[in-house]
Amino acid sequence: MAVQEQGKGRRRREYAIAFGTVGGFLLLMWLVDVAGGDDGPKNQQPVRTAERQVSSAEVSPWPFTVSGGTLRCRPGSGPKSVTFQPAGMTDEYGLNGAAQSSGYPRPESFWAVDPQAAAGSGLRISLEGAIAAGAALC
Repeated sequence: MAVQEQGKGRRRREYAIAFGTVGGFLLLMWLVDVAGGDDGPKNQQPVRTAERQVSSAEVSPWPFTVSGGTLRCRPGSGPKSVTFQPAGMTDEYGLNGAAQSSGYPRPESFWAVDPQAAAGSGLRISLEGAIAAGAALC
């Protein structure tokens, strides 16, 4: 019986060593991934954000109450995200659904009310011109 117990104890130690080794390896792989050790395919080019300064003279109709800012196109795996950063501000705002679903807030605070809309309707000037100009940057 003592020999059987020794065999069970040995087997348990072997299992513990094996599981510990596999667990340590998985932990090491996770740490390498978190630290940026895997950059993905080496032939893949980094995605660059295109941007340009725009003003009310360049986009018609101008949908903002600010005079200008930086228009950006952020290409990704899905639709292009078009954002706008008003001059003198640090925040960037999403102009299209792709940008807003990526976490950029809507430009409510400086989005102009359409002067041709019925008084009190609250309708805003279309963002389509600014979105098209931003998407053209990609």
